[in-house]
Amino acid sequence: MNNVLKFIVLFLFFTEFFQYVGFKIKASVLTLALACFVVLEFMKKSEFSLLIKLFACFIFFSCISSYVYRGQTNLFTTFTQCYFYLSLAFYFVCSWLKIKTYELEKSLVIVGFISIGAYFLQNAVYPAVIFADAKNDYSSELRIRMCGSLIYSFLFFFGINKYIINKSSKYLLCSVLAFICIIIMGFRSLTVSLLALGALEYFYVSGVSVKRLKQLLPLILIVIVVSQIDIVQNKVAEMLARQERGDSFDNSDYIRFVEFDYYWNYYFKDAYERFFGSGLPVQGTAFYNFQMKNFSCNLFWNDWGLLGMSWIFGIPTVIILYFMYIKVIVSNLPKEYIYLKAIFAFLILTSLTSAEAFRPGNLLLQGAFLYLVMSIKNSIK
Repeated sequence: MNNVLKFIVLFLFFTEFFQYVGFKIKASVLTLALACFVVLEFMKKSEFSLLIKLFACFIFFSCISSYVYRGQTNLFTTFTQCYFYLSLAFYFVCSWLKIKTYELEKSLVIVGFISIGAYFLQNAVYPAVIFADAKNDYSSELRIRMCGSLIYSFLFFFGINKYIINKSSKYLLCSVLAFICIIIMGFRSLTVSLLALGALEYFYVSGVSVKRLKQLLPLILIVIVVSQIDIVQNKVAEMLARQERGDSFDNSDYIRFVEFDYYWNYYFKDAYERFFGSGLPVQGTAFYNFQMKNFSCNLFWNDWGLLGMSWIFGIPTVIILYFMYIKVIVSNLPKEYIYLKAIFAFLILTSLTSAEAFRPGNLLLQGAFLYLVMSIKNSIK
């Protein structure tokens, strides 16, 4: 079995085939399986390995915090329930595979197209639920997400980058299909950030010239054609309607301000819990019931993105993530890999208005992206 196939199989296993409802694996099993790869690669030093280990350690400290402050007595259960956050350690799976740069790129593109097919299928058959995130109601509007949705942003930036470098229109297919998925998901911050960074990426890689502007024409024409698709028009209309009715930071009564006030001023017991986080609530505990009561009052910690994540897993975990994001952005990468900088800039740009950075499967993908960055930098030394 070659590395590309191995990666795809392992990726689908660790994401439960994008959380397919008929393929449920216990979080404890997934966590222990991931831990095996960490142990196998533990002594190998690489650019991001120590930071990822520290990230996992601070998540464990948040579990201790939940034991002390919230009465969650089973540390093993609390820790393993954090699996999708711990999945950043998928970096070590890539290390164990010794997967090469071109193999990892190819693997991610294939996984991306599998995900796109699965996402279109889920939208086509809804309200039948094939993938677990289709059960989640983000609003009165239909806004289906997929486990590992960050793969669409990868495909979008990857397609633009490779189109400029290779001048092959086949790469535009990656960007177009990925952009359609982002639009259908119906999140304003993701759509605007994607377009803004896509434009910056284009001119950063290609430079500004009449020739490059002409090369941009196919992209503009495709955007115009895509905007005429019924489902895309409906999603754009829904996003504009939310903006008009005050679902934005321009409105002083915006729910996110209420959430911030609660979690910042009333949620924590003391400064130590604020620093280490309250831990992730485990179903069946009093803390879980308390958090569900908060959610029923529309007090969602994840509405504040990585800031909200710090309230659960502690301030150090978020500092580590931001440090790695910035480290990638300032890295000296060849032009054919600028899309990696765009992805991590996208995560920073959306980090306070969206949970995109830590939605199920997305930290796992970030582990793969970080390994790809490390692999590229090593190859050019």
